[in-house]
Amino acid sequence: MLLDNYKDERFLGIIYKQLHYLCFGLAVNY
Repeated sequence: MLLDNYKDERFLGIIYKQLHYLCFGLAVNY
């Protein structure tokens, strides 16, 4: 993956998981 080349891979990974969890929560609420 391209993210492996960045220092803030972990930071971006956390944001991605947060957004994914949020979208999943909204989908469940629908």
